[in-house]
Amino acid sequence: MVYGDWLRLGSPNAWTRDEQFKLARIRLDITNETDSEWHLDVKKSTARPPVAIRDRLTQLGGEVRRMAREVFAHRGRYGPRAPVPQEIERPWISRLRNGHRVYSVNRAHPMVSGVIQRSAEVAGEVEALLRVLEETVPVQQICLDTAEQTYDHAVPYDGVDYAVLRADMRRVFELLTKSGINAQTARERMRLIEPFNRYPNLIKEL
Repeated sequence: MVYGDWLRLGSPNAWTRDEQFKLARIRLDITNETDSEWHLDVKKSTARPPVAIRDRLTQLGGEVRRMAREVFAHRGRYGPRAPVPQEIERPWISRLRNGHRVYSVNRAHPMVSGVIQRSAEVAGEVEALLRVLEETVPVQQICLDTAEQTYDHAVPYDGVDYAVLRADMRRVFELLTKSGINAQTARERMRLIEPFNRYPNLIKEL
């Protein structure tokens, strides 16, 4: 049978089996009577959609790919075991600028906002540093590494001394409590702050 692919569909270019769309699925039931219309060979190893339905299949494929990409991009976005899904506070924001994809440091992230507030005397330098980081995100290298790798990306703080992780978590925790919320509320919020949401047991120790 034909191995799962996009049957040369796509606009303006034919779609490929990219990582961010690997969760996409469309089921097509093709009867024996339509083999010739689908250009199926004897081994059923190749197929080409009939012209009459290519536009409709492209439309469906585009929608399914969009949904698959959203799931891929927002994996881990919501906190676990929450009765109502709660959005994770992430350090990076993906957005469009002049029609191009850019990545910005989330100024509302507790660690970022806390540092900005405590660095009033060098606010200009801090903002300049954040801009330099944002304007030089190695997107091409990340895409290349993702396409070529045979293993998963490292989990945040994996291989880093736990003392460093605890110290970073303590800094964010103290920034939260100094903002006026109590310790328990700060711990609950920590469970929704990336990357510390991955370490619930350490949050309990704060």
